[in-house]
Amino acid sequence: MEIYDGGVELTVLLPFLFLGGGLVAVFAWDQESLEAPTSLAPRGGGGLRERLVAAAGLVGAWFALTALTLWCVFLVAFVLLHALLFTLGTTAASIGLVASAVLLQATPLAWGIVIARRARASRASRASR
Repeated sequence: MEIYDGGVELTVLLPFLFLGGGLVAVFAWDQESLEAPTSLAPRGGGGLRERLVAAAGLVGAWFALTALTLWCVFLVAFVLLHALLFTLGTTAASIGLVASAVLLQATPLAWGIVIARRARASRASRASR
């Protein structure tokens, strides 16, 4: 009798679920409706400890979202590149490989820009109060 492990499904689906939750959190973090947690935007500049905690929080959010996005893009690219290879040939697969490599390289920068803008907008809304 064979025992079902389910590890492959968990490895494939769990990053997508985490990334979906992270995307909802980042895009719901709007300056008019929701603000960043206090640790991510200390009032009045704060001391060195407060600034370090704020920076660590932003770096942690960036790292988690970047890692999950890279894993999800890798999984999707893996499937799509094989589909391109076996349906349209090596030229289409090569173009797809270059496109996926560009996307993978741009992901950390894109998340850095998004998180920095959200933190800056949250700090500006706190300062205007």
